[in-house]
Amino acid sequence: MASCISFEEVIQELSDIIDLSYSAADPVASEFIKDSVTLAIKPAITAASSVCELLECSICTNFMYSPIYQCPNGHTLCFPCKSRVNNRCPICRNELGNIRCLALEK
Repeated sequence: MASCISFEEVIQELSDIIDLSYSAADPVASEFIKDSVTLAIKPAITAASSVCELLECSICTNFMYSPIYQCPNGHTLCFPCKSRVNNRCPICRNELGNIRCLALEK
């Protein structure tokens, strides 16, 4: 299965680089900094995870690369899987044809 870095992994890597604990004498400042870092990073990680999910073949769960095919309902699959499914979408059973998903290929 294809994998992307999770939000928790990024926070862990950042906490290894940046001392987010500061001092116990000022827990309010420490929490403020942690919250600020979380708010700044989470949308980027969520977007990256969404892109990773879009590029994952729904059949073999590997990352897709050009050419990427789709059925008339928008289900996408990689070239090796297209040749194995007998010209039928395994999700909705519609005929595949030769529709390519140029948006994902970019």
